[in-house]
Amino acid sequence: MHDFAAYNLWMRPIGLLLLYGFLSDLGHDVHFVDALFPTPGETAQYELSWPESKKYHTGKLPEERIDKPAPYKYVPRYYRRYGLPPDVLRERLKRLPVPDCILVTSGMTYWYPGVRETTSILRNIFPAAAIILGGVYATLCTAHAELHAGADAVIAGDWQAALPKVLEQKYALKVSGADVRRELSMPPQPMLYPGTGFGVVRLTSGCPFRCSYCASGRLSGAFRTFPPEQVERQIVSNVERGVRDIAFYDDALLVQTERALVPLLNLLISRGGDCRFHTPNGLHARFMTPGLAGLMRGSNFRTIRLSFDRIEAPGCSVPKARAGHLENAVASLVKAGYEPGEIDVYTLVGVPGQKEEDIVETVRLIRGLGVRVKPARYSPTPGTAYFEEDCRLLPALRTEPLLHNPTAAALWGFESERYDRIKRFAGKGTFS
Repeated sequence: MHDFAAYNLWMRPIGLLLLYGFLSDLGHDVHFVDALFPTPGETAQYELSWPESKKYHTGKLPEERIDKPAPYKYVPRYYRRYGLPPDVLRERLKRLPVPDCILVTSGMTYWYPGVRETTSILRNIFPAAAIILGGVYATLCTAHAELHAGADAVIAGDWQAALPKVLEQKYALKVSGADVRRELSMPPQPMLYPGTGFGVVRLTSGCPFRCSYCASGRLSGAFRTFPPEQVERQIVSNVERGVRDIAFYDDALLVQTERALVPLLNLLISRGGDCRFHTPNGLHARFMTPGLAGLMRGSNFRTIRLSFDRIEAPGCSVPKARAGHLENAVASLVKAGYEPGEIDVYTLVGVPGQKEEDIVETVRLIRGLGVRVKPARYSPTPGTAYFEEDCRLLPALRTEPLLHNPTAAALWGFESERYDRIKRFAGKGTFS
């Protein structure tokens, strides 16, 4: 991963984990490599940062400063490679059997230089293997990925819909007859991450809403829930192997809770144990109730993050929260036993045309509830309604994903100086 900043906040490629389980269940010989995370042995041998050294097994990723690409020359920040140094990655890859096919995922669109560097390393070590790329960048910038990522094939959208056909028709990997929409299994993460103390799960996929700044619908398809019993088994399999922190990767965890979250929380409470749960993604505050907050408290949810976006625009079908929704959500959580200072609230900052006084008013409202404000920097995202407006300001967004980086996007939308002032105000309540 190449960026100006990165941090392990329970980072896992959950799509690859599910894909690993799917292919393993079919009897294929599958090997897994996460180029962001060193093993304990690599950490000691190469003096790398251990990414789980902070609270709840979060922490700093290994990093090294690298040259900035041309579009970032004006950005007054250091640019870094996060994860395994290339030589360490090569050594790990050389210990693997020679593969027929290599499946690579991708994150943010503006991280594509790291994808390209990885595929180059893979091509050098395994020249005969087919490389197939999926993930966020592959979906939102498909044409760019086909030209620049160095893969033999690019899969856009939900891999369950397209990948099996590509594997069978182009690369003769037999997956026919498999119900790819069945209950997908996921291996216990300590099997793939030696020494890890955290894991991730997902109870739902996608989001039923279509907000103007979000591409969740394009990435994950229609909203659906997974069987609570299946997710509980995944949690138990991780806990039995020493995991103590579980993060939920859902975009809409509080939607249709009677079908999914409430039954799961009841299962977790009846089981007991000392596992801690976290919600790094913002929860829809409008759906938080006293009963739901009590179940989350009773099942040991430690990290609670709500979203509060006072953005009214065409195409934004349901704002994540209005002022009354946020107040009710915080009151429900406090009644359940959470201290206000334990609750984080995301608010989006930097949308082109957004007025500073409106942001200040929003931050003041959130701070008035006693909770912590987490300004979330806006990033131009292909496939969203706002992206079309962004491209009118900067047409180069259509052809250069590096410009989607919120650190760079601040140049024409919401200047870095103003963002820093808002961030100080969010933390201290003053602009000093």
